[in-house]
Amino acid sequence: MKKILKKLSCALLAAAMVCAMTPLAASAAINYSKTRIVYMPTSGKDLGYDEISISNIPAKQNILKSNVKVVSGGSVIALDSFGSSSFYNIGFAVKKPGTGKISFKVGNKTYTSTIKVLRYVNPLKSVSITGVKGNLAGKFKSSGHNAFRYANKAQKNAVMKCTAANGW
Repeated sequence: MKKILKKLSCALLAAAMVCAMTPLAASAAINYSKTRIVYMPTSGKDLGYDEISISNIPAKQNILKSNVKVVSGGSVIALDSFGSSSFYNIGFAVKKPGTGKISFKVGNKTYTSTIKVLRYVNPLKSVSITGVKGNLAGKFKSSGHNAFRYANKAQKNAVMKCTAANGW
């Protein structure tokens, strides 16, 4: 009985060592936005710009500029791409509301991201800042970006209070 246990434990130990020394080839899936929503600027002259971020690209593989294309839709136009060894960004411009598709190729596999371009709508009903009179929501009528500065020491500890518009 002892000889059988000794041989069995040696066999198990040898199998465990072989398994430990063998590298596991686990490949992580490529991460990217399958659907991206972009809001258009309200000015007819300006183009909207956004990016698709791609990560977990396997070693020794990359995304060539020639493999990045607008597949469909007149909403998405210009493309540029930049990245490092395992992380890439595909930048794109949008010119009108609608839907477009961007495809890129990693190795032999092609990935597609759907871009939904929507008109910008002011999401704020009211914005108030301590020490500033009036509703500042109108400053966000044409863009979601705005810079506020305080003018005196009383506003240094100002509090901003926002109320969302209906449906937000």
